[in-house]
Amino acid sequence: MEKTTLPDMADNSKTPSAVAISADLDTQLKDYLNLLDEYQTLRQELSAACAKGFLSLAQANFSSPNRIRHGQDFYDDRMQASTRVTSISSVGKFAVSSETVVSGEKGSKDPLRWYGLLIPPALRQSQASFGQVVKGLVPRLLNVTRELEVLGARIEETRARKESVK
Repeated sequence: MEKTTLPDMADNSKTPSAVAISADLDTQLKDYLNLLDEYQTLRQELSAACAKGFLSLAQANFSSPNRIRHGQDFYDDRMQASTRVTSISSVGKFAVSSETVVSGEKGSKDPLRWYGLLIPPALRQSQASFGQVVKGLVPRLLNVTRELEVLGARIEETRARKESVK
């Protein structure tokens, strides 16, 4: 009768460190796929919110009684953004900052008031949609993109470590 032997651990090409590196790589790839799913979801939300904003703006332009047009081509260069997305360099994250009008300047904090008192509801909806984009979706999307880049670099480093252990 022929004796069968089980493979010895010393014969196995995977050392415990290679197994640990593989487990670490699996965890990183799972995290990357979850981030990628979140990124795609945010892109879809961004696209839907922008489409809704532009559609509402088109409806406001169409229903305008005195042929008053709304949009970036129909105001002068004095208009400045009241909300900006800024990078927090120490943390590496993006955040929204709102600027207030300086007291010496004429004008209102709400740009819709520039068009009078009776503002079309579609113009308010357009402002709300674009506000959602700037204040919520864009910073989240930028943060997820940054996380994807960082995690992608870590995955490449882990793959290189795994190849050097083999």
